[in-house]
Amino acid sequence: GYANGAAGPPRADTKCGRLSSNDSQSFCDQRDSQSFSPRPATSGSLGLDLETAVDCTLLDTKPIRIGTNVRGPIMINNQAVGALLIGRSSATMLGLTVLVGLIDKDYTGEIQIMTQTLFPPLFFARGSKIAQLIPLPHLAASLAPLQTASRGSGAFGSTNQERPLLGLSRSHLNGKLIYPCGSNNGR
Repeated sequence: GYANGAAGPPRADTKCGRLSSNDSQSFCDQRDSQSFSPRPATSGSLGLDLETAVDCTLLDTKPIRIGTNVRGPIMINNQAVGALLIGRSSATMLGLTVLVGLIDKDYTGEIQIMTQTLFPPLFFARGSKIAQLIPLPHLAASLAPLQTASRGSGAFGSTNQERPLLGLSRSHLNGKLIYPCGSNNGR
């Protein structure tokens, strides 16, 4: 089915699809990007809605990134803040899952929404409000950072270039209990 009452899938000239982790291409024309000075929908709203920048059809259940044409930093009261990116309940009711993301206060790239559906195909139009940002204070500001450079426009794991992967085969455990990290003292 198609969300928002659309009659069919998007035109062939839309820019929605998958980005590999090595692909620096954006879903959106960066000329349209703008810094984000959010406004809540009501005086009691905690979330700040994000709109999609393109029409999109999800054809399978794999996660994709969708551009918003919004660039960081997120500014509130002339101060850069971080934010938790979560889905809106209205999008969830349509079968769309927005994967949680954390936007750092020093992020300057395009804010993208990671999303997937368990019920493809699913269409949503450009301008659909499928996600929201929950602003967060920087409580760790007084701690010394591991890196002196700011995040900049790097996204999706950009500060952890070494990504160790641990795979365990259950057939080799032979009933032994494995402690994946730390000591087993003080069980």
